[in-house]
Amino acid sequence: MKVETRVEIPAERQVKTAKKILALLATEPTLTLKEVAARIGKSTSTVERAVAVLVKAGQLRFVGPRKSGRWEVLGSGI
Repeated sequence: MKVETRVEIPAERQVKTAKKILALLATEPTLTLKEVAARIGKSTSTVERAVAVLVKAGQLRFVGPRKSGRWEVLGSGI
């Protein structure tokens, strides 16, 4: 008997995390990364890494002062 199971690879999880982050910041751009982490159920360091990749890819940027700025979603083509 052959049983097929699909194993989610880490790259797929990274894409899902990035999409969740982009969707959340598109609707609430003033959230902190700590708040984003709490809402999507990931650690703050995981969110920081994902955001760094998104910023480097030109899909996300932070505008304004550090404490009162906001996130701009530039693209969601993940």
